[in-house]
Amino acid sequence: MTLNKKALLLSVCVLSVMGTQAFADRADRAKRAHERQLASYAHSIIWVHQKITTWIGGASYEREMGDDPDKPRRNPGTEPLNDWADGVPLDKIYNLHASRIYPGIKARYCDDTLLVYLDDPAPKGVGPDNLRNIQTGWTESYLRKNGTSGPGQPPAPLQWMEDNIIESSFQYADPILEVPACMLDTPLPSGRPVKIERVIDLSKQFFEKTVIDRRTDACPAGKHGKNGIYMRREGTQKYNKFLEPVGAPVWGAWAEFTNYCKDDYARDFTFKTSCSYTTKKGTTWQGSVYWTQTKNVSADGVSMSAPEFKSSNCPDIRDGVVKAELPAPIVNTVNTTENKSQSCPAGYTGSISLRRTKTVRTTTFVWKQDPVVATSYSNWAQTSNTCTQPLVCSTWEGSSEEGFKHCTCRRGGEVVSSSRGACGSGGGSSGGGGDHDGQGGGDTDADHDGRSRQDGDTNDHEGPSNGDAASGGDRSHNP
Repeated sequence: MTLNKKALLLSVCVLSVMGTQAFADRADRAKRAHERQLASYAHSIIWVHQKITTWIGGASYEREMGDDPDKPRRNPGTEPLNDWADGVPLDKIYNLHASRIYPGIKARYCDDTLLVYLDDPAPKGVGPDNLRNIQTGWTESYLRKNGTSGPGQPPAPLQWMEDNIIESSFQYADPILEVPACMLDTPLPSGRPVKIERVIDLSKQFFEKTVIDRRTDACPAGKHGKNGIYMRREGTQKYNKFLEPVGAPVWGAWAEFTNYCKDDYARDFTFKTSCSYTTKKGTTWQGSVYWTQTKNVSADGVSMSAPEFKSSNCPDIRDGVVKAELPAPIVNTVNTTENKSQSCPAGYTGSISLRRTKTVRTTTFVWKQDPVVATSYSNWAQTSNTCTQPLVCSTWEGSSEEGFKHCTCRRGGEVVSSSRGACGSGGGSSGGGGDHDGQGGGDTDADHDGRSRQDGDTNDHEGPSNGDAASGGDRSHNP
């Protein structure tokens, strides 16, 4: 009996200890769940702030606007966001899903300041007495999990707003101590966890860059040059964060950068031709005739004046007995042949070969002048034509008196061959396999009108000339 009492007492003690431990475990689990709920609200505030910050002023040098004009992926930056002082339209922010935002989280933006706050005075699972713990609970949980992140304090995720005054237990490089006045047209709640930071609107983010403009001016009168005068001016252009120009550039004065112009000029040249004269004693001597010519260079190009007689050591020319004459220009003619092929007309196979003659005539002068080159072409002439229409063979029934079939082959409507028997059979023509041209095996076939014709009597149509199809009539009475 004493043993049973001891066992019973021991069981009661064990159960009491186990109950106490279970109660402690439940309390600990409830505390952790409460901390997770607090951290979830804090995380939602931070997440909304990050998404709006990225949309308003995130670093992006590409136009990631997306396909929906009502919900662009980035702030277009076309005009300041002055109408968000009473509330940021969260449904317009790209990738800010309503399903991931806790009820009661709102945002305001003006004066380059973004405020995200909890507007609900009694959020689910937190209660009105635990709003402060959303900030402190998150902070303590963060410190327990991550510790410090380098020198000083870890980053401050949340602040506290009390009567439009911002409180924080962490250090900020540029602390915001009071809610901007532009947000107070509609009163803000007091005693709320918030995240407030400066965010610069893309429409206010500009930088200036030096730009260069170039142009080419023609040479002035009395000067010439192929490239003229290169002019350049510098200016400043304002750009937004997307590297798009904003407004017109402010230009300086044009300045000469490179001048390729030269003065026009005229230069005289002398050349000579040969002459001969006979003395009184009958001796023939060779002499020279001297000519002058002027080369003019200007913006209009290069031109040569006509040669003029200057002097000669041949007495008859010198004394004016014989007039000096320039030698005739040297003309050189070169002929070459050009070939090309041409496709056949529609419905024909083969090709057409064409040929023409190219003539290059070069005239060379004895004086200083560029040769004159003239090029001419003859008409294209046909050298070969292999265009043919395909051979089409068909089988048709003879008269009841004949009692057998016929095969007729045509090319372009003209009968090429006709034979007894079905096409493709031993006695008939092959069904389009070749050009029989009257080689039908020597059979005599009868037409519908009873006339007899030897297979070799038909003429083969050789295709079009110059690529044109010749239309031949169907001279048979076959169906």
